[in-house]
Amino acid sequence: MEVPQAVDDTPPCVAAVGVGQRAGRRLDDVEQVGDSGMVGLQAVHDWADRGVGRAERGEQQHVLGAVVSVHVAAVTQAVHLQLHEPTPWRRSTLGRMSSQLAPGEAPAPPLRGELRYGLEFARLLADRDFRSPPRRAQEPAVLLVPGFMAGDQSLSVLVGWLRRRGSPTSGAGMLLNTDCAERAVGGIESRLRHLAERAEGRVVLIGQSRGGELARVAALRNPDLVSTLVMLGSPVLAPLSVGPAVLGAVRSVARIGDLGVPGMLSTECRDGSCCVAFREDLRAPLPPAVRAVAIYSRSDGIVSWEACLDPSADHVEVESSHTGMSVNLGVYRVLAGILDGEGDRWTG
Repeated sequence: MEVPQAVDDTPPCVAAVGVGQRAGRRLDDVEQVGDSGMVGLQAVHDWADRGVGRAERGEQQHVLGAVVSVHVAAVTQAVHLQLHEPTPWRRSTLGRMSSQLAPGEAPAPPLRGELRYGLEFARLLADRDFRSPPRRAQEPAVLLVPGFMAGDQSLSVLVGWLRRRGSPTSGAGMLLNTDCAERAVGGIESRLRHLAERAEGRVVLIGQSRGGELARVAALRNPDLVSTLVMLGSPVLAPLSVGPAVLGAVRSVARIGDLGVPGMLSTECRDGSCCVAFREDLRAPLPPAVRAVAIYSRSDGIVSWEACLDPSADHVEVESSHTGMSVNLGVYRVLAGILDGEGDRWTG
């Protein structure tokens, strides 16, 4: 695809906008959505190669390639699930860890709202502060934990932005976030200790979806190592407060885990002995030394937004899809404010 030569901060990704609009109206045609999605993504990638790549082409090519792959998979899965899940979204009643949720909740948006990911990513790429954020000398170290069935690579865009700001970063060491919660937290704690030692200070923990639940427990158990916890669309009050399609995916993973496949949660994780301590810590109040922020979206098409309102955290509402929180401009602006305040908070 030939990219216009005129330099403009608005990405030439009309095709990407088109696919978002068409996908919302014509989910009966999987082929059209898939083909148009690829055209839109190519436009975004070409623009990014021209604009963002000027400063750090090698890193951005790697990151953008990973994100395009993730988005193609997300679009395909979202369309497939929407076509095969005609039942209206309802909050699951299977969660044993649920707390009191806000009464009179409105029906959650349909799953096709998750198709916004590509548009959110395009808008983020067009932002100057994302491409070239102010670099600060005392940026905190950040450990990132991906969502359910995602790996560290899914947060590559966020990692790149944090590093451009000056933050040392570390992933959770996950190819797929599908392990038993207690085992997963153990791995996160190990990386947390290593990063805190390397940074010679306390660490900011950022977790998306299930990753936020795991990060919360790690923060609770290690308040001397964690300064701030940020949860992106994390249903900590009721982890199974999800739509039927996602609940089906959880059950499928659990069945695989029941067969003894390593790295998979099992049905015992829900109410068995393996995750007793995890379930208790997920409900426990966070220590005052750990600042917590819960970022949520009322238009989240995957989890119930009320389940994200951790009583130990400050609540920040954004307009975002669930999967798109890691590439949403509004979320990045909230994160920038949190990170900018870290130095003042801990140095006085």
